[in-house]
Amino acid sequence: MLPIKPNWADDPYWEQPLAAVDRVTAHGVLLARGALRGVFPRSFTYELVASAHPVVAEQFTYVGRLRLLELGLAIALAGAEDAEVDRLRNAAEYDGVAAELRASLMLVRAGARLERPIGAPGRMLCERLATFPGGERLSLEVKLPDESERDLHLVRVESTLIGELMQRFEWLQPHVSAARATFRFAPEISELLGSDGATDRRNAAIEQAVERVRTAVSEGSPFTTIELGVLGTLAIRPEAALQNLQFDAFGPPMDARRTKRRLTRNLLSKAANQVSETGLPGVVILDLRRDYAAINAVGLLDRWAMQRPSLAAILVVDSTVMATDGRMYGNVDVVPGPRFSEVSTVLAGAFDSCTEGHLHYNPLCTPSSPCPLAWLARVA
Repeated sequence: MLPIKPNWADDPYWEQPLAAVDRVTAHGVLLARGALRGVFPRSFTYELVASAHPVVAEQFTYVGRLRLLELGLAIALAGAEDAEVDRLRNAAEYDGVAAELRASLMLVRAGARLERPIGAPGRMLCERLATFPGGERLSLEVKLPDESERDLHLVRVESTLIGELMQRFEWLQPHVSAARATFRFAPEISELLGSDGATDRRNAAIEQAVERVRTAVSEGSPFTTIELGVLGTLAIRPEAALQNLQFDAFGPPMDARRTKRRLTRNLLSKAANQVSETGLPGVVILDLRRDYAAINAVGLLDRWAMQRPSLAAILVVDSTVMATDGRMYGNVDVVPGPRFSEVSTVLAGAFDSCTEGHLHYNPLCTPSSPCPLAWLARVA
């Protein structure tokens, strides 16, 4: 059986994700799904499977369906050229062109008219030029960074540990309710996967962690922070809004300076050069869909950005779907450049500020009140 049905763009499994979508009309949903159908027709189903295309995984999940709807809306409203359609059908290029189209939708929703830049053959140009109703203009470049091999390894270790820890800590549910249990992994977990003896070390570490938690729960209140040896810590806190015990996990602290060097050495330097070719204030969108660890470097980009004369802003964008309300939240950090004042007003039209003072980009869903993303920085 194929992991994707030929009629996935029209099947009934859209009903649940669409229940969270309140910013797109029924007509808009039809346009978005029609755009997806045009790019990925039924006849293309076997090619999607054979190439392990990302759409195969995305159509299978709630979160993926919301992402696909946003992409379809971008294609319908911002437009996709024939070359972009071809790239969307290519598994290796899909993520990059999808990020470019989502960025185009961001500016179109703010009132922009988009066009391709024209330059001398062989010159590296930006993705789009945007003109707004008031006459403001900017150049747009989109970058989709990839995680470093070291970071990818840590993600694999964390995923393995989370799955195994969830099984081993099922016994804790009857003992603790209306609470959140947060694992904070230590850097030493990198040695627990992919090397000789790693499985034995991981099993021993998990066994030790289970025994430490059993001891802590049996000897006193479970609401405490428990040292788990090489794994890190487990903090259990009461949370009245929860009915049961809910687990979450955070990886080891990343070296923000190393991440900043990785981003600026090639990716952002190239983007700054591309937007400078137009002479317009340049906006670079850094889409973190494949590299959320890069968020750690945002606070270190300010000085670098101010040293690029043509740069108006770096917009660091990621998306989150919260289990508490099922809505998709696009979260935005703005790193101003020297020309920020020339485009700040028109960029503001693309974003929302929720009741908690966070900056969001939400083409599909209105943020809840209060906003559930308590960890985000507030807009100054």
